[in-house]
Amino acid sequence: MTDYINIDGSLGEGGGQILRSSIALSMITGKALHVFNIRAKRSKPGLLRQHLTAVKAAIAISQAEATGVQLGATEFWFEPKSIQGGDYFFAIGSAGSASLVMQTILYPLMFASVASAVRVEGGTYNDFAPTYDFLQEVLLPYLQRMGAKITLVLDRYGFYPQGGGHMTLTVEPSVLKPIKFTEFNGWHDVIAESIACRMPKETVGQQVKALQRIPEVTEGKETRLPSKCGTGNVLYLRLKGGDYSELLVGFGGARVATATVIKAVKRQANKLLGAKVGVGEYLADQLLLPMALAGSGSFETMQPTQHSLTNAAVIGQLLGIGIQFKSSENGLCKVIIDSG
Repeated sequence: MTDYINIDGSLGEGGGQILRSSIALSMITGKALHVFNIRAKRSKPGLLRQHLTAVKAAIAISQAEATGVQLGATEFWFEPKSIQGGDYFFAIGSAGSASLVMQTILYPLMFASVASAVRVEGGTYNDFAPTYDFLQEVLLPYLQRMGAKITLVLDRYGFYPQGGGHMTLTVEPSVLKPIKFTEFNGWHDVIAESIACRMPKETVGQQVKALQRIPEVTEGKETRLPSKCGTGNVLYLRLKGGDYSELLVGFGGARVATATVIKAVKRQANKLLGAKVGVGEYLADQLLLPMALAGSGSFETMQPTQHSLTNAAVIGQLLGIGIQFKSSENGLCKVIIDSG
């Protein structure tokens, strides 16, 4: 009889990250899972298309036996076998986030015996999910410094709600090692950019000019895409300083007010620039799993989000590793990962 580890999807912030982290670590450790109360604290609980695709991708690459995996399911059982590298294609069937599907299988594929190429069709620019550019410019360089042999290519843009984007991830067998963060000495390049498709030129220009009023911004750019890419835009603030990179984002569209997009990026910029720290709250969340797999590490960031605290609890449960969040007198937080 299989001994399943119970994962409560209503833990903490109760979202999809619980599902993605637990499934990834199940494949890596070989531990079978019973996941229940899936996305219990979301307006539409259960498996949406992007979550269902992520689980099906995990089943495919780990030869898993699973029951209860269907659209809308609030619980399922997952028993992984061996992780198999190779060529894969997964279509979400909606504008759901392709990056969140990749996030589920990226780390397990490092444990395969052969290289993998994974193409995912869906949205490449989605609210509440890392964009292609965030993965390419921020997260992947950190993972590569840790020893990951990975590349990512954007084959086609896919804005929400149209979707239709394609990304291809290649992963070679890799062993993650701890990363050493140097002292953060401020941002030396801060670039505002709007990437837009079928959006009025005046709207795009207004967004970029608004961000250029931030004193730290050194440059403004407007990038327009072919009309076949759908309708929408992302407004970015790209930050670089020494070994550190960050990317702040606001999502625009035909029915999104320009002021709303600008306000979203400025709010993030005020927090990050005011904190004078090199790792923002979303990047901090993304670094927890790879650093835990590396066995140890630490970095300084802002106060943790409920999302990060929940992610840390799931990682700790499945890996038996300690993740501490220690507040400092300057209002920042030091994250310490230790296998003990």
